[in-house]
Amino acid sequence: MSLASSLPVINLSKCWQTDHGTLVFQASIFQPTTGEKTKGYLILDAAAKTNNLLFSTAKPTAELKSTGAAAIIRKYCSSCRLINVALSAHDREKSFLRLRLMSTPPSHDTFLVVSAKPSAEIDFILNGVSLCRLQPKGTFTVKKTASRDVLEADDFDEPTIGLWLKSLLSPDEQANLARQPQSVEVLSASRRQARDRIARRLKTLRKTLEQDLSKLPSTSSIKDAKKDAELLSSNLWRLKTSSEELIIEDTESGESKKILKLNPSKTPGENLELFYTRIKKLERASKLQSDRVAGIKRDIQSFEEALTRIRDSSVSMTDMEVNQLLSDLLLIKPKLTVTPTRAVKTSKNTLGRRFSAPEGAILILGRDAKESDQIVKAAKSSDWWVHIAGGGRGSHVLVTGLPSKSSLDPNIMRSAGILALHFSDRSKAREGDVYCTRRQFIRKTKGLPPGLWLVDKSETFLIRYEQEELADIFSKEIRDGIQRHRQQSP
Repeated sequence: MSLASSLPVINLSKCWQTDHGTLVFQASIFQPTTGEKTKGYLILDAAAKTNNLLFSTAKPTAELKSTGAAAIIRKYCSSCRLINVALSAHDREKSFLRLRLMSTPPSHDTFLVVSAKPSAEIDFILNGVSLCRLQPKGTFTVKKTASRDVLEADDFDEPTIGLWLKSLLSPDEQANLARQPQSVEVLSASRRQARDRIARRLKTLRKTLEQDLSKLPSTSSIKDAKKDAELLSSNLWRLKTSSEELIIEDTESGESKKILKLNPSKTPGENLELFYTRIKKLERASKLQSDRVAGIKRDIQSFEEALTRIRDSSVSMTDMEVNQLLSDLLLIKPKLTVTPTRAVKTSKNTLGRRFSAPEGAILILGRDAKESDQIVKAAKSSDWWVHIAGGGRGSHVLVTGLPSKSSLDPNIMRSAGILALHFSDRSKAREGDVYCTRRQFIRKTKGLPPGLWLVDKSETFLIRYEQEELADIFSKEIRDGIQRHRQQSP
């Protein structure tokens, strides 16, 4: 017997499991008679002596995982509806509660069975076959034919189903729902989509922050590196050629015994230089990572404020305001028109690809090593040159069209750096260090292959970018003297 239209409807979506034999579904109960919808969690507990099944508006505090049985259920039943319930007698040899689910689309005969006897477990049955069993001691995924007693159990009649559905709520939950007015979704469709989009991005930012904090060099590691360099410097006279290590006794170090690893192919002075180079790298990584962490924290704050605003149904927002909020958070691309801008005086035979930038600047990109050499050689000494740092293959990017004594705007430098990284062997990572200096500080000596230049003086910048930033730069490409697109004015 199917659930009648006058009875509450239980919809299930995401599924998780715990380490002690519990399945948790994201669920909602819809009351057709009143139109009220209660969101919460359906909890199936194999180890519970009573109330193996419970609906709660509060998320369980236990650690929830989407592996094991939960992963298999998600694969075959990502969204479903509870349509039948059957319960065996507790005094029988096999005691169980059987839930029949209708998946979307309804392509399988699907059951969830919570058994108390002969053992405590939760079975996921698909077309008569148990694909997995969740027990308090673990998950078992060996397929076996489902018990005939389970498959042939009689469903509840309609009045019993109604009483059973009502019993899912604990007394505390029923009291809470009676005291609190039922929440009704009053947000528009576009606003709900924006809310979900912001929430997903916020979750990603929080995970990124956690990862970046773990990569941040600690103050103690930098302090230890400096201490090791000082010890090596004061004991440099003891080193011999091809030494692999230097042992510092506790009486000399003032602490515990230290063993400093050395490169046997380097001289003592070169080994000392390696130690100081490591300190510089740690300090630089600490600064860069600290700046990145601070930026992520600012982004998290902006997204949290936006999420609070868009969730507040008392604040009215038009679709245009919602789109503007997403645009401010860089979650949507600005709309582009195909109206060409005024012609830029360039020859069709001009070298390289060209992109317009603020303040009348032009970014020139070499398509290959030979063309990059031609572009750099033809540049003015005051033009700016950008290239990936630390070795590797990549295009040279020239920034021209600016006054000779003017500094380089950070936004223009960032655009040039993004182009240099994209047209290099680091394009997949969408991040990396880039050199930025004036043309006068790079040189080419006789015998250097095409594309290879010596850098006498330069600053290095770490750049991480999103695909939207790259698309925005490409929209400003100049072809045949015409910029391809321009941004629509706000």
